[in-house]
Amino acid sequence: MYCTKCGNKVSNTQSYCTNCGNKLNCDKIKQNKQDDLMISSLIIGILSIIGTITCSIFILPLAIFGLVLGLKSAKKLNMGVILNLIAIIVSIALFLGTFIYGVAMYKESTKETPSISSSKKDSLIEAIEGTWYLNKDDNLSGDYYISFNQNNTFVWNQESGKKYKGTYKEEYKTEGTTIYYYISLTCIDEENQTENFELIIELNNQKMTLNNLVTNEVQNYKKENMEVY
Repeated sequence: MYCTKCGNKVSNTQSYCTNCGNKLNCDKIKQNKQDDLMISSLIIGILSIIGTITCSIFILPLAIFGLVLGLKSAKKLNMGVILNLIAIIVSIALFLGTFIYGVAMYKESTKETPSISSSKKDSLIEAIEGTWYLNKDDNLSGDYYISFNQNNTFVWNQESGKKYKGTYKEEYKTEGTTIYYYISLTCIDEENQTENFELIIELNNQKMTLNNLVTNEVQNYKKENMEVY
């Protein structure tokens, strides 16, 4: 700024002109400083709101700094103060929400899965072993069946006339009296052509529901003592 009497350049902090001794308008200088603080607080408040949306807790120090600048201005409750207060509240809320969610996810990921004893595993494996006959309208056919053997081999005579043999891998889980098996079959037909199938098998009370994930075909089977042809 400049002295109104002699035009000498003076600092905003000076009360008198060093050239002519004229008393400077301190109130105006002070008001300019207050306005500068208010504008700075407003700018920081806008940046804090934008930053809060993208950076959350990392913008908190900036919002606090902007709040302090705004409170130092003549008008205590200005737009900069309001924006910075909003940014602080939102930053803290987002941080707490993220923290709580992270703790919940950590607890979920470290939750112990109930272990299955060796004897229980053996009984689950044995449950699917044996010969299961195609069950259509409560009529069993000795011609169409799938047989799971102890050495993870199988024989599958399908209603379509195809006959497969090969190996299988199983995973399983239990829900009440129902056992669910997720089975991968490596099939070799009579012409030595190899095919792979993924099955979901639901087993309950000697009844099997076989869902073929490759062909989307669902079939019912039942375990009975019948002669395999």
